[in-house]
Amino acid sequence: MSAGSRSAWPWAAKLAGVALTAWLVHTGRIPMPENAAAALREVGVTEAEVIAILERLDQSASRWHALAVGESLTMGWPWPERRGGRRTA
Repeated sequence: MSAGSRSAWPWAAKLAGVALTAWLVHTGRIPMPENAAAALREVGVTEAEVIAILERLDQSASRWHALAVGESLTMGWPWPERRGGRRTA
């Protein structure tokens, strides 16, 4: 893991927390936290970007709920540090 990748981990973890909280609010599981705006500022994402994240999560949830017992869901992951954007095994 490069030094740049390591420094991205704290930000990525915070972004994941913001995304999870937004998803829980979006699905009616929790009320909007009082610190929501501050959390967005801290990770440097806009409301429009969060909406885009929620749209992707909605799509993934639909795919997840459509699975039968024993089926699986595979998701791609962007690898910006690699050409082509995909990790090869």
